[in-house]
Amino acid sequence: MRLLAYLQTKKISGADFARLIGASQAAVNRYCNGRRMPHAAMLLKIHEITGGQVTPNDFLFETTAPPTVASASPSALPQSRAGGEVNCREVV
Repeated sequence: MRLLAYLQTKKISGADFARLIGASQAAVNRYCNGRRMPHAAMLLKIHEITGGQVTPNDFLFETTAPPTVASASPSALPQSRAGGEVNCREVV
């Protein structure tokens, strides 16, 4: 379950949840809208506080199915440079 859905279902404000997990309200807002990924310890705390209803995997993908390697066309994949490095900024 996504964090925002959990908070809405349980009728918990972002500020109240932030206090429960020891984070700022701004951080919880960023977690909810996908602009920030919680660090490992925070992921575990969120999992614990929500009784396992929000898992670390819930932060990895949108509600739609994630893309698969089979569905990606080779031309869409970043090409390596001379030294075999791929520039992460080129990945869209």
